[in-house]
Amino acid sequence: MDENEKSSVAQEKLGYYQKRLLILLMLSSVPNSFASLQFLIIQFTPDHQCDVRGFDDANVTSKEINLNASIPFAMENEVMVRSSCLMFNNSVPGTNNTVQCDAYRYEGIETSAITEFNLVCEEKWKQPMLLTIYFVGKLVGGLTGGILSDRFGRRPIFLIFTLWHFLSAVFLSFTTNIYTYAFMLFISGCGTLVNFVAAILLGYETISSERRTLVYSAVEMGYGIGYMILPLIGFYFRHWRWYLRFTGLIGIVYIPYYWYIDESIYWLVGTGKPERARKIRNKIAVTNGEAIRDRADVTDDDAAEFEGLNVWKAMREMTKHWTLLYRLFIFQFAWFVCSMTYYTIALNTNSLSGDRFLNMLYAGTTEVVSAILYYIWSEAWGRRRAYVGTMIITAVSVALAPLLGLWSPTLVTITTMFSKLAVSLCYNIVYGYTGEVFPTATRHTVLGISASSARIGSMISPYIIYASNTSSTFGPCIATASLNLISALLVLLLPTTRNKALPSTVHEALLLKSECAMACCSGGKDTNGMPLGVDKEQKIGVSTESETML
Repeated sequence: MDENEKSSVAQEKLGYYQKRLLILLMLSSVPNSFASLQFLIIQFTPDHQCDVRGFDDANVTSKEINLNASIPFAMENEVMVRSSCLMFNNSVPGTNNTVQCDAYRYEGIETSAITEFNLVCEEKWKQPMLLTIYFVGKLVGGLTGGILSDRFGRRPIFLIFTLWHFLSAVFLSFTTNIYTYAFMLFISGCGTLVNFVAAILLGYETISSERRTLVYSAVEMGYGIGYMILPLIGFYFRHWRWYLRFTGLIGIVYIPYYWYIDESIYWLVGTGKPERARKIRNKIAVTNGEAIRDRADVTDDDAAEFEGLNVWKAMREMTKHWTLLYRLFIFQFAWFVCSMTYYTIALNTNSLSGDRFLNMLYAGTTEVVSAILYYIWSEAWGRRRAYVGTMIITAVSVALAPLLGLWSPTLVTITTMFSKLAVSLCYNIVYGYTGEVFPTATRHTVLGISASSARIGSMISPYIIYASNTSSTFGPCIATASLNLISALLVLLLPTTRNKALPSTVHEALLLKSECAMACCSGGKDTNGMPLGVDKEQKIGVSTESETML
């Protein structure tokens, strides 16, 4: 294929098939927020006190007398209030000895797993543990889902884990004790977001390279819309079990995806299945109202090049190159920091001043805005510069939050939402960026490995929340801001990918430019000893047919 043909294919406009795929992928990510952020509903902790005689007394004066005789005052969150966990030991008259509550009365109409299993006071330590179990499940799912996707294809993993996501929500709603609840949280975590990553790769590998930013923006937009819908569902389903059942049964509307989602052409070519790739390419042409090309879209040379390429062979090849290994490390650290910061903020909105459902709505709005800004910011600046600039802003806003809290709780809410917007934008960038610098056969596996680092960050986030709620917030905020800044500096060592074709092989991935690292470590030359300014076509005579499949 000559240069003019390559250019025309690379600049191909979105047809009906591609537009339909974008909409389907966007809608597929809407329910992902229902599971990732379900703890705002199912583990909500309302105000509570010991269930003692006098609570139901209609006479206000008599009620106060009974409560004063039963519940002591204590300092909680720097405010003197009736204790949430202690009561006077009235079995010993004339003393002020206190004991832990043996039963609790919760305010409001919400019923959550916390109120049902009484996970407060002495049992409060189980709250972050349950979150950690869920995120361990996400870690396992991220690793296995990535390997399975690179081995068996994007489409089957996308469909299977979408089904898993909905079924696990329904099963979780029928748990009867904390042990089955914890087990189902793990199972739920295993299936959450695997389909989200698969959806991104399906879009990346089906739509032209110039549209990759649009692909991720669309998928993330769906997640943000789901985030905004979350408080509405939580408001109408005040019982945690019915919240889970409703969000699980929504899966019925996604059944048609089985017929509308096709396999990734990039994956088919990259794993030596040119005939299936050709059929899907022709289907896309027919759907778009285009003529089926007489020439083969996948040549024998392409098939030979990719024959036998698989995730294990490509991963072994990757380990031979320090360039790809340090990229993987930097991305793992970036995912770790983004996830830790994101979930520390997202799962703590219930503790902010104001109405908790409105705070969820505001947080969801920042998610949608971040998806829009991601598209604008990445197109204007590219992934690397956009990430570095936004992460520095995140570090500053996180560090300022506890200082502003000395003046006004409202300022804390505003700064927290701004931090949420900034870190969401960073998370969006790193999601899209990671898949652009590694070869096709390992792309989902690398995303899975990086996402596993994110899960470690998310496992730490509940304990950061717990520490912030029980002591000063200065320490956790400064530590988090420092990690944000370190991540921003490390990403400067990564290559730029703006408007570049996805690498199909390890060699193509190595040819991506990493000016800062190469200049520092190899005197301005790449791993093959060639000057950094040399174009890809000058370096290697590898077929670009896989790019034309988009």
